[in-house]
Amino acid sequence: MAKINGKKKGFTMIELIATVIIIGIVAAFALPNYAKAVRKADERDALIQLTALRAAALIYKAQAGQSPSISLTDIASINSTFHINLVSKDGTAYSFSSSGGSQFLAQAKTAANCTIIIRSEDLGNNNPCYYDCLLSSTNNCQ
Repeated sequence: MAKINGKKKGFTMIELIATVIIIGIVAAFALPNYAKAVRKADERDALIQLTALRAAALIYKAQAGQSPSISLTDIASINSTFHINLVSKDGTAYSFSSSGGSQFLAQAKTAANCTIIIRSEDLGNNNPCYYDCLLSSTNNCQ
């Protein structure tokens, strides 16, 4: 701070510029990391929602004897069919499809174009997963 007649009158221009530069440097490092963390959180949320959908589909299959023969592309239909409450956050689109039997596919596509797929399928008697495997594949994800 500059002193005029022994009294502090304010910050000098150099002090203000230095402060702005330091804030800019900190922001340059923090903002990209924050955006990446938000994207990863959205992807994890979508995976958790799909895991809940998978569990609901397995319960449906256990009660009905087979997966429903349906193709659902909106979250309201998915929620009402399986009696669950999935929440679409930040534009994440969910879909569920099954041709009956033991196979189904649940998919989520986030706003950042990350696609997460969970399948359950009959893999044959020699496979330790046999009727139910959680296979998730991700594209364009963190």
